[in-house]
Amino acid sequence: MQGIHPVTLEIVRNYLIAALDEIETNLCRTAYSPIVYEVRDLTCAWVDRDGKLIAQGRKGLPIFLADIAPPVIDTIEVIGEDNWQPGDIAVTNYPKANGHHLNNVVCVSPVFYRGSIVAYTAIRTHWIDVGGKVAGSNPTDSTDIFQEGLQMRALKLYKGGELCPEIARVVACNTRYPDLLFGDIRAQAAACRLGERRFVELLEKYGAATVRACIDEIWDRSEQAARRAIRQIPNGVYRAESFLDDDGIGDEPIPVRITVEVADEKITVDFSDMAPTLRGPFNSGPSGGTAVAKVAFKYLTLPDHPADEGAFRPLKIVLPPGTMVSAEPPAPMGLWNVPLPTVIDTILKAFSEPLKKRIPAGHLADICSFFWSNLPGRERWVNLEGCPGGWGARPFEDGPSPMKSVSHGDTYKGSLEVEESLSPYQVRYYRLATDSGGAGKYRGGLGIDIAWHFPEGCLAMIELERSKCPPWGLHGGEPGRGNTGEVQLPDGTSRRVQKVTGAQFPPGTTVVYHTAGGGGWGDPLQRDPAAVLNDVMQGYVSLARAREDYGVVLSADGQHVDAAATAELRERISNGEGTWQA
Repeated sequence: MQGIHPVTLEIVRNYLIAALDEIETNLCRTAYSPIVYEVRDLTCAWVDRDGKLIAQGRKGLPIFLADIAPPVIDTIEVIGEDNWQPGDIAVTNYPKANGHHLNNVVCVSPVFYRGSIVAYTAIRTHWIDVGGKVAGSNPTDSTDIFQEGLQMRALKLYKGGELCPEIARVVACNTRYPDLLFGDIRAQAAACRLGERRFVELLEKYGAATVRACIDEIWDRSEQAARRAIRQIPNGVYRAESFLDDDGIGDEPIPVRITVEVADEKITVDFSDMAPTLRGPFNSGPSGGTAVAKVAFKYLTLPDHPADEGAFRPLKIVLPPGTMVSAEPPAPMGLWNVPLPTVIDTILKAFSEPLKKRIPAGHLADICSFFWSNLPGRERWVNLEGCPGGWGARPFEDGPSPMKSVSHGDTYKGSLEVEESLSPYQVRYYRLATDSGGAGKYRGGLGIDIAWHFPEGCLAMIELERSKCPPWGLHGGEPGRGNTGEVQLPDGTSRRVQKVTGAQFPPGTTVVYHTAGGGGWGDPLQRDPAAVLNDVMQGYVSLARAREDYGVVLSADGQHVDAAATAELRERISNGEGTWQA
């Protein structure tokens, strides 16, 4: 179709985005679990009949970026396009196609227009519990996918608009929290229904041919914009590496090695040197490698552009089978999302020299997740979430603090008041952690210290990564602190914890997280002394670290910079004559 009116094109473009934003908002307003309505562990999208991404909502998790097609395509192939009826909704968490932990369940519903399927609505949310060996279905020590819960491949949960009682009974018998879960399922189904209505309304207004032509044009323009952005990056082959603490089973570090090639208007992300499939649950299917490549690619090219199929055409992903980000069942995937922020950080690190003025230092790069629930025999309650920390300093300003990982974007940390109202524990403190951000010309964002106290005890799952490989600094910046945790028992003893599954903590236990701070950017001795003074006055940096890391001497009252003493100290440090003298 030729000659699309530019006004029509822009209306269709913005309608697609606004409608999906509306769907996500309604999903959050109607869901029962905080993991959905507070954390927004979800995504909403439309794909065409070939599984290509028409548009995606902007309020869900970035790590779901444009990875919804494989489970939708698998569902269409299993059910058969001729076997759909209006009102049908299929559910799938099939690990070979979805590649996530089994909690991430996709609802797929066909969009019928004048008797034919024209698109599919796809809604993914985190189901609070799908069975398995522990509450929440995310053990840190699982060794195969069967320990992690119920697997569903392309099952029609709704047929002709009615809940299928047989499938519903299977789901209800494989979750510890059926009331919460089925509240979320109804919200997810309502989101599918709204998606169908909004897409049909668009077709009724402009016609199927015009809407399809607009989608194709949107894709072409997105591709052109991405190629223009790539032309600003010097051609070359760039490499970077980092590592993860372990796989949850052993103590060996897990290497993360990335090669990236920029060739004219194309970027290739090569995962050939990634670690092989892990014994523990930190694997993901090919969607893991695909998603992290797309998140990093979008950061480098079109960070403010809506996600669609065309925006990723100039991206090539080399993803051989059998790596930790291209694993296949029965590999465990319960904590599939934990390594991915580190992988994204490492891809960006590869560009730290050619794009020196754009790439930030390392960030907390972890989910910092917890799952608190009742001890056996007690009244049931549950809370699952992650914690924020510091992001890396940028080449032009300090890192943000605190934020969740790059996989979460700007999703919320759930309200502490909501936590306490829904669960029988108390948050003793939640505060920014002094000296946790890496020193630099621009300082890394701060991590947090948070303490939960459990008067009735709890059953716990704890996941803390990036303790041994703290967020790195760039161009002379110092690393931030790593993620650590400790359990303080009622008998006065305490122990450090990193990865714990199914631990039973007695009444009176307190669990403390110390989340990571971001890395610094640039030489700390180049930081403006006035900025260091402000950091000290705000409690971000201690007096000792102001001297030791930044070479800044403050007056006795801590209110002013001693300019002469600071200049002398910085010169002494630069000359390698030690740090500071009391």
